[in-house]
Amino acid sequence: MTVARILAAKGKDVVTTQPHRTLAEAAALLTARNIGAAVVTDAQGRVLGMLSERDILHAVGKGGAAASRQCRFKAYDGAGRDNARGRMR
Repeated sequence: MTVARILAAKGKDVVTTQPHRTLAEAAALLTARNIGAAVVTDAQGRVLGMLSERDILHAVGKGGAAASRQCRFKAYDGAGRDNARGRMR
């Protein structure tokens, strides 16, 4: 099994969301598209990071149910590997 084979079966669509979306909105997107993560982009389409189901669960776990309506994505502004991921604020 190769990555290319998996991608061929999944298709080439890339699902994106934006930093101003709430976690509830992002969770609804993931559910509607039956996916586990989305690429977070800015208004110009530049990649800011990734938001996964795990990220949402951790934010809600730390902040309670209200976190899903209040938390928004914020990309790391540092260099290195974490530059491609995001964190909740």
